[in-house]
This record gives sequence, C-alpha cells and structure tokens, in this order.
Amino acid sequence: MKIQTSLLLILILSLLSCEQENQSKLDQPALQTSVVKTQTPAGFIQEVESTYIEEGEFAAKTAWVQANFITEDTVWLGAKSNEKMTALGVDYAIRAAAYDDVKLSADMRRKMNMLKNGLTIAAPVDKEKNKQLAEITSGLEAMYGTGKYCK
Repeated sequence: MKIQTSLLLILILSLLSCEQENQSKLDQPALQTSVVKTQTPAGFIQEVESTYIEEGEFAAKTAWVQANFITEDTVWLGAKSNEKMTALGVDYAIRAAAYDDVKLSADMRRKMNMLKNGLTIAAPVDKEKNKQLAEITSGLEAMYGTGKYCK
C-alpha cells in the first residue's frame, strides 16, 4: 500500500512539475511547427501513418509481453516503448496544430484532429520528464496487473 501511495505521489508531483517549464522550453514546439509548414498535409499524414505502422507493432507486442509476464525487465521494456510512443504522439500533435488554418478535406481534417486530441495523458515535451512519466505509468500498470484483492 505504501508503494502504491508513493508512486501516486510521485506521479502527481511529476505532473505538477511539468507546469513549471521555463519560457524557452515552451517556445520549442513553436519552432518545430514552423519547420513543418514546408511539408504538405498529405506528406505529413503519410509520415505519421507509416511511422505508427512500423513503431506501433513493436509497442503493441511489448505491451502484450509486459501485461502477461510482469517482471522488472518487462516493465523496463514497457517504459522504453511508452516513452518512445508518447514522444511521437506529442510531436505529431504539435506538428498537426500547424495545419489548423489550412483548408483540408474532411478525411484529412479528421486525421489531424485525431492526432491533436488522441493523447491519453498530458505528456511533457522535455525528454527527461517524458522518460520519468513513462517509467511511472509502466510501474502503475505493473502494480495494477499484480494486484491482489480481499475477499
């Protein structure tokens, strides 16, 4: 019980620290989106889809192994996979926002909106904080999977 409470406290504190980014780190995503505008919306969506197909298979298999064989090693693998996929999701959401003012087909707009609204957790842009968040979420998943109940 103490471990679960400690991990929950760590998660809350790490999420609170995400709000205390300095202004230069907040400006970083804006720099990325200005570079992306040279890419066509169709080219961007093609990049996203091909990357998710390639990386998503590994992430799904890693998640399955972690869920079915919970060890320190599989939790570590899950954290690394979550870290990578979360970073991709945040990057693509930021880059998709660059196309908000561009007239797109309904299908293309739906895909852009899914990229922007598809994040399940408010993940930080900072790599170290993203790593810490991935470790915490993987640890919480493992605790849930190995939990015991009282009769």
